[in-house]
Amino acid sequence: MVCNALRDTVGAEELQRAIEQVRDGSLVIVGIARLAPAAQDVLMTALAAPPFRLIATAGPQAAEDAQALRSDLAALLRSHEVVVPPLADRPDDAVWLAARLFPGLNARRAVPLIGIAAAAEDALRSHDWPDNGREVRARLMRAVEAAEGEMVLTSDIFPERAADATLRSLAEVRDAAERAQIVAALDRTGGQVGEAAKLLRVSRTTLWEKMQKLSL
Repeated sequence: MVCNALRDTVGAEELQRAIEQVRDGSLVIVGIARLAPAAQDVLMTALAAPPFRLIATAGPQAAEDAQALRSDLAALLRSHEVVVPPLADRPDDAVWLAARLFPGLNARRAVPLIGIAAAAEDALRSHDWPDNGREVRARLMRAVEAAEGEMVLTSDIFPERAADATLRSLAEVRDAAERAQIVAALDRTGGQVGEAAKLLRVSRTTLWEKMQKLSL
């Protein structure tokens, strides 16, 4: 499936080429209100009988930007509008997104990391994410590149907090490390607790008790 992402001001010729290239795939337009008037005309013509799926995004100033759209195009888009709440209202989604981005970013390292520490995941949940998903990717990219240990830590994702960070208790550090190892073992064994226990060299009962304690 072909997907073209259009950014900034897009002219009619560029949009026409994108429509021809996408064929029956998905055409993604980022910041649709930035389309030039002539490009909006091209899009409306194509939408009369579209062989492709259109996915158009608008930013925080969507209401103001909509004034730049021709009225029939704005009405058509509004009839299929999907409102996505900001990431600050979906804290678990920040962790989910980071988990999805991590493998690709980690693959670029000469020495791959194990994963994202549990404390760092808690920090992801508590952040307000003013720039939403783009900020998650930017911070995680920098964190993966800068990480010096085996895992991405809170200080890697939010270096501005490092000066104010306090030392965690040994119990917290131990729990975070055990959680990371258990998650890695379960991932490797496809969720098979018995096989994961063998990898971790503990009994199945011990592993199960630790999973309960760590809410896994």
